[in-house]
Amino acid sequence: MNEIEWLLEEVDPMVRYNTLTRLLETPRGTPDVEEALEKMVHSPPISNIFRKQNRDGGFLKESQVTRYGRWGRFGYLPKYKATIWQAHFLAQAGVPADDPRIQALGEYVLKTTYQKESGKFGIDVMACLNSYLIYALCKFGFTGRPEIKKAFDFQVHYQRFDDGEWDPPEEWPYNGKEGHCWGPLSCYVGVTHFVRMLTAVPDSFMTGEALAARKRAITFLVNHGVIRRKWQMKFRKSLPCYRGHRTEPDLRLWAPMTFIMDPLEVTSNLLELGVQASDIEESLAYIVSKRNQNNRWVLEKAPNPMYGCWGKIGEENKWVTFRGLNMLKLAHRL
Repeated sequence: MNEIEWLLEEVDPMVRYNTLTRLLETPRGTPDVEEALEKMVHSPPISNIFRKQNRDGGFLKESQVTRYGRWGRFGYLPKYKATIWQAHFLAQAGVPADDPRIQALGEYVLKTTYQKESGKFGIDVMACLNSYLIYALCKFGFTGRPEIKKAFDFQVHYQRFDDGEWDPPEEWPYNGKEGHCWGPLSCYVGVTHFVRMLTAVPDSFMTGEALAARKRAITFLVNHGVIRRKWQMKFRKSLPCYRGHRTEPDLRLWAPMTFIMDPLEVTSNLLELGVQASDIEESLAYIVSKRNQNNRWVLEKAPNPMYGCWGKIGEENKWVTFRGLNMLKLAHRL
């Protein structure tokens, strides 16, 4: 059995649906695709998520507000069970925008998480959160909503792509060198989420400033390396933000993505944005080297706890293998 036949097995409808629609480019409306979709939304891990959804579209429980305060109310805590994480997971899984539960979730996120005063998502300066909610809501078909464009413009305007040689302003949202997301230097996680966000936004969002930021983001990752960060950190480790500021890539293969973008995701996003495979050969070779003797990839990291299991760590994983083959397809090496 080859890898694609393995992915098409009916035992995992989520993988089967995405293999049909993304790898094999089988259009919606064909019997195999519609059958796989119907089974996907009624099978784990997707059914586990939808089972926890409230009538208003969100996943908020009053106990979360009591325990986590404002971080619980706007849907960030508890990690991997609160509302914004479900939006992130469902967008990755490819659940179609025409599902009424997806529409309800999108409306709920816009109502509870978007901040009109700052024009972004989240109650604090969290570059990765703003980017991955823009990504999810674009996947959910909300690109016509003005909040999405404003949040995107915010990210484009403030995102930084430097190694710490630039002293950020003391005022919000940078908050000087002690700022969390944009303080001492460019956060690797923030840049990777910015790049993935670019794969989902419509062309109408791409102003001159956005195109310049896109070029800087791609150059940043290509020049610094996807699987290793090739620079000297130019800020003091004694700064309060240091422990929470991620400056190195996580090389493990995840399912699903959280605020961490694994090298498979970053590489695929760069290819989707038109980067040539030869320009990121190191990361491609690294990911391919992780295949086992069956030409399949193993799950190395998964968020916990969450509503739906995407596989067991240390075992061959269909979702990771699907993503690996999709990367090879984008690189014209499938």
